[in-house]
Amino acid sequence: MLVSAAGSQWLIRLPEMTLRPGESRQVAWTIDRNSTRPLVALTVDQARQARDAARQWWEHTDLPFETIQVPDPDIQGMLEACVRNIWQAREIKQDLPAFHVGPTVYRGLWVVDGSFLLEAAAILGRGQDARAGVEYLLSHQKLDGSFEILPHFWRENGIVLWAASRHALLTQDPAWLRAHWPRLRAVVRAIETLRARASTDPKALEFGLLPPVRSMEASATRPSRSIRTPTGAWPASRRPSQPTAGWVSPAMPPPGRRSTTISWPPTSRRPRATHGTTHQATGTRRR
Repeated sequence: MLVSAAGSQWLIRLPEMTLRPGESRQVAWTIDRNSTRPLVALTVDQARQARDAARQWWEHTDLPFETIQVPDPDIQGMLEACVRNIWQAREIKQDLPAFHVGPTVYRGLWVVDGSFLLEAAAILGRGQDARAGVEYLLSHQKLDGSFEILPHFWRENGIVLWAASRHALLTQDPAWLRAHWPRLRAVVRAIETLRARASTDPKALEFGLLPPVRSMEASATRPSRSIRTPTGAWPASRRPSQPTAGWVSPAMPPPGRRSTTISWPPTSRRPRATHGTTHQATGTRRR
């Protein structure tokens, strides 16, 4: 077996061999991914045992594989693979489980994609897992109240506001949202500061919106311009009088005040609630 390296790529050449009809050969490679001590190469049997052990762990661990059930086995298999991939890519960061977008190239906290994963975890009935992920996300807030995990990726601020409010609605926990309300108000102030920075030139494309951002998808010479208006950054004439329809507003009616609870989805269609997720009303309308 010959091994050669070229930059960050490795090429493995197997020796020539002749296989008779019906004959097979198996080869196992042991890859040292920055381990603290040299690895001992695994035999084919040891590699197979490691594979089977990993498979058994994922097949028997407590994950919400059965929360969504469809009659088509292929679609069901895809859904279960999606559940496994979401939990497989998690890592413990700052003693909290961080939902990463992927295990390799996208191994890290990506606010936009990661917020959708947190939403999915809550919808699947894992409110506590999602809560820990949201707390880890909020731990990246800067001193000025903004979020900038990716440089100049201003939309992270709006997504954080959505992720926090969406999580509170899915878990039906206005107390948690009230406890984090000062931090979310600081995000709104940071967004308004960004809008002021973008509004110095009335002829600029970003006037009244957010400063230009060079996104990862854009080419190196063509900056994209954000056209999103995140929650809380509305023009004064169009700003909602109460955030989240009054459900999470600090000015909610005191206990005993008459209110109408709006429930969605209907009871018969609500997912099974486990692990800290409560599927109840999504809003309260004051009278």
